[in-house]
This record gives sequence, C-alpha cells and structure tokens, in this order.
Amino acid sequence: MNDLTQYFTSLSLSAASLDATHIADILDLQKIVYDDLAQNEKAYIVPKDFGKLTRHFNSGGAGFGLHNGAQMIAQSLIYMPQDSEAKSGVMIMPPSSEKTKSSVIQGLLVHPHFRGKKLAHTLVQTWKDYTISVDKPHVLAEVATENIQSWAVFLDHGLSISCHVYDPEDQIDLYTLHGNLHHPIKSCAPMHLVSMHDLETIKKLLAQGQVGHTWQKGAVPHIGFSPAEAVGYGL
Repeated sequence: MNDLTQYFTSLSLSAASLDATHIADILDLQKIVYDDLAQNEKAYIVPKDFGKLTRHFNSGGAGFGLHNGAQMIAQSLIYMPQDSEAKSGVMIMPPSSEKTKSSVIQGLLVHPHFRGKKLAHTLVQTWKDYTISVDKPHVLAEVATENIQSWAVFLDHGLSISCHVYDPEDQIDLYTLHGNLHHPIKSCAPMHLVSMHDLETIKKLLAQGQVGHTWQKGAVPHIGFSPAEAVGYGL
C-alpha cells in the first residue's frame, strides 16, 4: 500500500482492514456523518444496520478504516461479487465492466471534524491498491449526481462517469463511475465542459457514448466529457 500518512502532519493516523469485529465502530461513524448532513444530503448515504454489515463481511466483503489514535475517523466498505450470479453492487453495471473482476466501494465516510484532509483520497487509493492485489481491476462507485464531494474524488483517481440512473426508492439521481485499473484513461482535449447541475445535457452526452472523466472547480463546478474511445475508456 501507499504511505497512508503522506497527507498528514497533525494526525496520529493509522490504517487498518475492517471486519465484523469493527461493526460497532462503523455504525458509530455512520451515525455521526448522517446526523451532520443537511436534510437534502441525507439521501447521499444508504445507512447499513448490524445485520447488513454482518452479511457484508460474512460473504467476502472487505473494508478499510483510518484511525486518529483509537478513534476511527474515516471508513470504506468494499463489495466484491463472487460469481456471475451475484448482485453487481450498482444499479447499472457498465457494459465494459466484468462482474467477477469488479470491486464496488460503498459507505465512504469521513468524520465531519476531519474533512478537508484528503482522507477520502487516501481510502480510494487504498481500495485501488487492494483490488489490484486480489485481481479485481474493475473499480466501481455509485454516487448521487449532486454529491460533488464524492464523485470529484473518484474522477481524480481515474474513474469515469459512465452511466446515469434514477433510484425511485430513494428518489435520487445517481452516477455509476467505473475504471479499469489495467487500462487507465488518457487525458483528452478538447472536451465538452458541462455544469454539474445540467443533468439533462449530461444524460444526453452519456447516451451518445461519452464519459465524464475530469472536472473543473469554480463557482459552479463543471464536468469534462469526451467520447469514450477518445480517452481509452472501455478497452
């Protein structure tokens, strides 16, 4: 794994794999993060109860936690379909992905007191390193379209926005982000820059076979789209 302390000077940071013995800590952090979210942001998280977390770990799921001393301040859960009949872990599996070679990051949470310290970036890099070690190079995430704090991290780490889906149960628009770690995407210019709030244009571009592969900060952040073949997506 990469040096997980590279971003920190003031934290006593350590990283650990998570298993069923950490469920109480996972639930505690999940509640802290969920309670801190604004009402319109609570749909960004799908809370897991003790039973779901137990099944996650008992069925081969993994997880990673970052600790400041004894306190877990960030976490991720990793779902890995074990066979072709298993659930994919996302509502839409991109055609270029392979289910049994895939890994889905879920429950990526950072304690509100420790945001802005690149903890999410550290967890995503840890996940990518781990998936290579277990021969699951297809990395996927499912993120609310308005949740820039999450999808921007995944774009920074080489995943691309490849699909849009509406979740009627939670009444929220979602992106599926996907990357093949054996075939990193290439930079591409020119590209079509679209406001992150212009979902109709984004849906049209995705339907045309384009992918969102970068983003630009600003008063209104924009997502950069290019044809999949231009950036080497789906190879």
